[in-house]
Amino acid sequence: MIKQRINALRELMSKENISVYIVTSADYNQSAYVGGYFKLREFLTGFTGSNGTLVLTCDKAVLYTDSRYYLQAAQELLGSGIELFKAGEKETPEITDFITDNVPYGGTAAGDGRTFSASFADTLSLKLAKKNARLLYDCDLGGALWIEGRPEMPKEKAIIHDIKYAGVSAEEKIQWLRDEIKKLGADAHLITALDDIAWLLNIRGNDIHCLPAVLSYVFISQDELLLFVDADKITGAVKTHLLLLGVKVLPYDCIYDFLKNYNGSCKMLLLHRKKVNYRLCRAAMCRFDIIDRMNPTTLKKAIKNETEILNARRAHICDGKAVCEVIAYLKKNVAKNKITEMDVARMLSKHRREAGAVDDSFNAICGYAEHGAIVHYSANEKTNKQLEPRGLLLMDSGGQYKEGTTDVTRTVALGGMTAFERKCFTLVLKGMLALGEVKFKKGLTGANLDIIGRVPLYEHGLDYGHATGHGVGSFLSVHEYPNGFSAVNDCVFEAGMITSDEPGVYIEGQFGVRIENLMLCKEDDDGFLKFEFLTMVPIDKEAIDFSLMNDEDIHRLNEYHAMVRKNILPVISDEAREYLINATEEI
Repeated sequence: MIKQRINALRELMSKENISVYIVTSADYNQSAYVGGYFKLREFLTGFTGSNGTLVLTCDKAVLYTDSRYYLQAAQELLGSGIELFKAGEKETPEITDFITDNVPYGGTAAGDGRTFSASFADTLSLKLAKKNARLLYDCDLGGALWIEGRPEMPKEKAIIHDIKYAGVSAEEKIQWLRDEIKKLGADAHLITALDDIAWLLNIRGNDIHCLPAVLSYVFISQDELLLFVDADKITGAVKTHLLLLGVKVLPYDCIYDFLKNYNGSCKMLLLHRKKVNYRLCRAAMCRFDIIDRMNPTTLKKAIKNETEILNARRAHICDGKAVCEVIAYLKKNVAKNKITEMDVARMLSKHRREAGAVDDSFNAICGYAEHGAIVHYSANEKTNKQLEPRGLLLMDSGGQYKEGTTDVTRTVALGGMTAFERKCFTLVLKGMLALGEVKFKKGLTGANLDIIGRVPLYEHGLDYGHATGHGVGSFLSVHEYPNGFSAVNDCVFEAGMITSDEPGVYIEGQFGVRIENLMLCKEDDDGFLKFEFLTMVPIDKEAIDFSLMNDEDIHRLNEYHAMVRKNILPVISDEAREYLINATEEI
């Protein structure tokens, strides 16, 4: 089936005289996770990961993806004729170089410019120009193939995000943003990032699985605020809410014509080329001079206010209870009952909803034994393994609570373990605890701090390919830009940011270990910054090799477990109470 689809796409390319065709994973808002309608790359390749780009020529088909998906992509692409290109590896050419190399002099590369960013297209166009080649960006060949069985565009209703959760009114946010637009020398601002729009207007939705946002665009100037969204989604209290804010609602797809035909007084338009799709940017360039900067809302949203911080703590207590209930059940029943990876994912969702979650914050990753080495593994009916009373189970999951978004990974010993498994678990734990305890001066970035989580692994010749952490929203995206820990993250940490701390190690064909806590950045009494763990789930002491733990490691673990016990013991069920007490007992 995949080969047939690829061949059909090549036929369309030939008819249009296109040498290279590009299919990304994004929607028209450049979202990291997308709804079913936008999963065209998955339809064409069979690869189900959230990040990947198909590049198709007359005789080559390659899929670029990052280290989180190397193993998964290799398995899912088997027999498809599509070659895996590991983005970030030294031997892998940059995607724009590969595209350019495969376009003949005077030729054409093409794709749907609504699904790749303006910054990507700018880089590619400059390289193509050296070969007198062009980028055709109004070309949805893949969409022409996917007609039968394609999901509809989402039609979920928007809801108001109450001030008791948001902490700041939409009126205040809008006025603040208008002031920022003026400071940056712009007359107007185009926002396409869905979480930025939801934050600004204090609305939420359900247009993307696990992301409570509404497919929309915002155009804001000093005297108007336009929301481009399907009108059917804006009803009742939300309609009144937006009217009171002075928001004018226009159809979602009208944004292109609006920008191309704009005849107002605004000349300088602020937008972020990394986050705005290429067709939108080209439309805006017809009438505006562009100021390319990160949306002011992006950083402001990342710095949680006091209400959001208090609510985040509450959400993590609810979440901690849910996850503890599941671990307690597994510890007691794995040797007696038939339990599969998919069963664990369902249990996590069930307990979270019972604890107050609206939804999961992403599809749970439950990988037993060798599946734990697949960083973003998702069990299905074909791969679903039954758990056994031995080895390791990696569980990475989270919830969307109105109070906040959670994300926690625990690797759990189900029974007997090898010495190497214990060693890897302990080294990951040491790195996670060390990063969580670091105290640092203002002005440092995620790139400055990333190595702290890796040092214990480096000392034993081990490492991991993914970032050490990512930002997390407030009842919004579980992967929130811009803060995080990685070698390339240049975001300066500020008090109020919530970031994951998740080192890991992955032994292909054997097991994986990842331990993840969310942390709040806060200011210490002396003006330096430090972190506060928000996650409230014990770390499995049965998996630790204590010969690798020093006194400081043990002190950190004991302090953490004392905090978990204090917060979770009052809310845990009687069935899980014994587990929690034993799991948090001081070493």
